[in-house]
Amino acid sequence: AMVFFGREAEVDACIERLRQEPVMAVVGPSGVGKSSFVQAGVIARLREQSPWIVLRVRPGDAPANRLANKIISAHNAEAGSETLRSSVDQTTPHSQGLISATTSHGEKRLEQVQKLAKVLVDSPHHLALELQAIARIRDRRVLLLVDQVEELFTLNEDDREQRAIARAICLAADDPADPVRVIFTVRDDFLGRMASGGDLVRQALRHVTVLNRLKREDLREILIRPLTEVGYRFDDDNLVDDMIDAVDPLVGLPLLQFTARSLWDTRDRVKRI
Repeated sequence: AMVFFGREAEVDACIERLRQEPVMAVVGPSGVGKSSFVQAGVIARLREQSPWIVLRVRPGDAPANRLANKIISAHNAEAGSETLRSSVDQTTPHSQGLISATTSHGEKRLEQVQKLAKVLVDSPHHLALELQAIARIRDRRVLLLVDQVEELFTLNEDDREQRAIARAICLAADDPADPVRVIFTVRDDFLGRMASGGDLVRQALRHVTVLNRLKREDLREILIRPLTEVGYRFDDDNLVDDMIDAVDPLVGLPLLQFTARSLWDTRDRVKRI
């Protein structure tokens, strides 16, 4: 976050939209910097304004289990020896005993994760209740970040789980006055697959932040500003322009990152170049 530059205006716009849009998709092609934009840009800015609990998860090949494990960890973080239960424990029979703060390892924890994962697939709206409970119990605002949500479809072959978790994510926050927000990043070519989750998912997809092609001056700032912050500079002023000319601005960030890292590893610590 300390060396994240190049998208300040887009970060500002996203923060402002989150005030009224509880669920937001950050969309763009692979390699455009969606994860960095959210984690080093948006989340860092949110935390400057107020305390937040951030739950980061990637779907992987077991999205329901991963989401359930993250929720249980968040519930248990402040529990001590006291048992915490979700807000629906007294009203939803199938959720009884899902979350126990006294268990952190072994078979009991695995059983909890599997039970909660099944609830999330059977009742996608349940995710919203769990996030609300975390916010209430820990007296913090909660942000669920689902990074690379396309993994729902590329790494998991269970159609029912795909649709259920897509719905759970898009239904996890619906009131701007509530202390819960959801951001998910998704490759632009998977928006259609997300929309297959039904009308409510398609409604959530109306709230989209599209990461556009970076301008030349933005790429220069991305390369130069982090060095300036730590008192370094490029030894050849033309090198930055040569690097930018050599990549596609839309998808060239990973290559620029690799090159900049390689140059940094061979820096002159005396001359600071």
